[in-house]
Order: sequence, then structure tokens, then C-alpha cells
Amino acid sequence: MYVKKSTIRQAGRGAFARRFIPKGSVIISAPLLCTWGRHMFDMNAPYLPEGINKKHLKLNYQLAHKDSSVFFFPINTAIAINHQSAKSKSGNSPNAEMRWSISDKKSLYYQQRTLEDLKKEHYGTMSMDFVATRDIYPEEEVFIDYGDEWEHAWNEHVKNFVSPCPLSSMSEKDIGETNEDSCLTSKFVESMNDDKFNPNFHNWSEKHFTVCASYSIERSENQIIILADKSLTDISIDRLESELSEAELSSSSDTVISFSFRDIEYDHEGFSLVHRGREWYPCYIVNAQREDNIFDVVVFTAEEGATESLVGSSSVLRRVRTLPPHEIKFIHKPYTSDMFWKGAFRHEIRIPDNIFPQLWKDLL
Repeated sequence: MYVKKSTIRQAGRGAFARRFIPKGSVIISAPLLCTWGRHMFDMNAPYLPEGINKKHLKLNYQLAHKDSSVFFFPINTAIAINHQSAKSKSGNSPNAEMRWSISDKKSLYYQQRTLEDLKKEHYGTMSMDFVATRDIYPEEEVFIDYGDEWEHAWNEHVKNFVSPCPLSSMSEKDIGETNEDSCLTSKFVESMNDDKFNPNFHNWSEKHFTVCASYSIERSENQIIILADKSLTDISIDRLESELSEAELSSSSDTVISFSFRDIEYDHEGFSLVHRGREWYPCYIVNAQREDNIFDVVVFTAEEGATESLVGSSSVLRRVRTLPPHEIKFIHKPYTSDMFWKGAFRHEIRIPDNIFPQLWKDLL
């Protein structure tokens, strides 16, 4: 089984058969991670912005039962299996179903134990098999029935859905004027990456920014730009460069010391968006050269400025003048993509009652 775009409109990705799978065969066996209690999916930390969905998106991928406090999360491609109702009148129907693994000894053992025993395990304990209910052919999408409660919740969501977008669509000219209430959807931001040289997309908005591949800052020809905190020092740039030179710190043409660069100062929001170890770093487009197929950018880093001992706080940019298009992309700022919208759908996938152990029903 592999993952690609689903055959269901707006469903995102789906799971597809690589080969012919006879009826009754195990399509995939998924190890499960346990979570205890619905409250574990609440998003109410003090650092989170107002107006976002209070339930984590991970809830949508949990396997659970209405009478139990335990939630199971598949940790392989089984997570991509989409829903088709067994009661559908459209002619489409599920071609697979969930069953507890009969080959995994722990799964067999804990079905006979209480939840208290299950809680004592600190690793993946249970395993769920997804079994073909009819013959499935190569390239056919795999579906299960998420349950009546999920189906009802989804139908109500669709029935009462009100778009958060004040506009029917987003246009290029809107990007430069976007604000926190504008409609910069995840689909639109993704489409921006098909036209990276479009200047209307280059300035950051309230909801999107630019990132560059982290390895791009390691090139030897990069220019280092040290941004000093002007509010914490009365030292002039000329004096600062002089003192840096005396301290045997780099002040060559490869290193620039300043209080700002293209309106970027040491405390620019880009520095707060840097996460060490990530594959992508925030960056700002200085110039785009379509004819040469390169970008001139400055990359925000987590490095400490070499001026700290002289002037206090400072930050470091690294300028990359020949960045290829595949090393840059547009993405949403944290907590602004569609999945954080307060009206976004949230509901767990139901484990059928006929396979759910009675001993685990602790909410009755």
C-alpha cells in the first residue's frame, strides 16, 4: 500500500493498493500508540494565539470508541486510509475493515486485560489489521467505514459550513495587502510555489512567509550580516567595526555589521521563526532573477552575533546570492493554516463495537 492524492475531492491524500489483494487478506498491519483521555487533544496552552481550533488535528487520525478513554494512533501508512460509508447510496462502499491483529501476541493478550494493565505499557502495545472485504485491484484506493457517529458529524459539518474567507478567491494583488482577517488559504499558499518568481508573493504577509533550505547557509561564499541592537548601545557602526577589528573579529567584505538591512533589524520576527535542526529556515527575498533562475536572499539564523561582548544583543543573517528555486518555498506562518481554523472538522475514527473489548469501556 502506498500514499498519493485521494480520489475523493478535497480529501487530501489516500492509501492505494500496489498489487492485487484477495478478499480476506491483511492489507496492512498498523502498530498503535495509546493516548489516554480526550483532553489530551486540547490546545489551550497560554502561548497559543486566540481564535484557533481548540482541538488538535491529531484527533482526526485517532481510532477510538465512544465508551472508552483510550485513543489509538496508527504509526504507518494506514493513517492515510479514507472513509466510505457502508450505507452509501452512491455505489461506492468500503473495501476494507479493521480487526485486531491475530498474529501479534501483545494484541491478543491485552484484549483480555483491563485498561489499567494496558496503561502500564510504555511502548506500542496493540496492533490493528486492515483487512480486504473484497478483492482489491492494483491502484485501487483503500477505504474503511469510520462509523455512524463520524458520518453524522461530517454531514453536519458540511451542512453548516460557513467559509472563513470574505472573498470567493484570492488574487495576486491581495497578497501585499493581506491582514490577519484575510483569506490566504492553505491551497492558495501551496499554489504560490508554482510561480515563485512572481513579485507579488515575495513580501511576507500576516499569514505567510518564505523559507530556504537550511543547508544553503553553509556555502562558503555567503555574506554574513550582523545586526546589532541599536536600543542597547550608543556605539556607532564605524566605532563598532574598529573595535571588532581590534578584537580580531571578522570585519571583511564578507561580513557586514549594521543596525538594519532592508528594514530587517536584530529583533525581526524572522529570528523567532528559526528552529534549530529544521530543514528549512526563514528567509527574505532581496532580488529574484527569473532569467538566471536564481534568488538573492537573506536567511535568518539562530547564530549569536559576534558583537555580543561589545554591544549586547545582536542577530545574524546570511546572504545567499545564487539560491536555486528548489531551495526556496512559501509556507504559512505558525497557527494560520487551514487546519488551525476554529471551524475545521475534528472527530476521531470509531472502532466497531463488535471488536472493541468490553473490559476497556471505562466511560459506561
